[in-house]
Amino acid sequence: MIADQRVHIWKRYIQARFPFHESRIGAFILSWMSARGGRIVPLKSGIQPANFAPLLPYMWIMKYLPEDDDFLIVLAGEKVNHAHHGNVAGRTRREIIGETDYEILQRPLRIAIQDQTITYLTANSPLSRVEYQNGERVYAPVNADDGSADYLLGISLYTIMSSHQEFDVGTAEERFTIPCSELPD
Repeated sequence: MIADQRVHIWKRYIQARFPFHESRIGAFILSWMSARGGRIVPLKSGIQPANFAPLLPYMWIMKYLPEDDDFLIVLAGEKVNHAHHGNVAGRTRREIIGETDYEILQRPLRIAIQDQTITYLTANSPLSRVEYQNGERVYAPVNADDGSADYLLGISLYTIMSSHQEFDVGTAEERFTIPCSELPD
């Protein structure tokens, strides 16, 4: 009963605080919150794929490489790979998106991991090296089992656009962050 009440509270909180358009974003945040196991941020070992099952094609996990200020993609779902025209696991974000677009797209991820925040973003992201994408995304920190802030878990719901003329490069329509320490237990 207590667990059901907690999930109900979390759902109401998520709906009130996150301006998502797509219900899978809310489901992702709820599953991430459930994985915390009483912590502010979940441990990597606490992330159970079965709890994210219908979302897995849209998800990814990245490891932060502070010496390079980059992220290594550890795993990526099939829809993420499709959006980038091939398997992105084992590659860095810099390799995938290129230097031209790197800094503008790296900033929200850096904030999410360094400040331990959940970051929600909708963006029109016409990248110079990939097709134009309109997307709704969430970046959520995941700590290594030793407690260090090393990973981001996320979901990216892409719409591949056919015309480069529809968007301004790198503009974000919405960005919203919540410190993980402010989330309900």
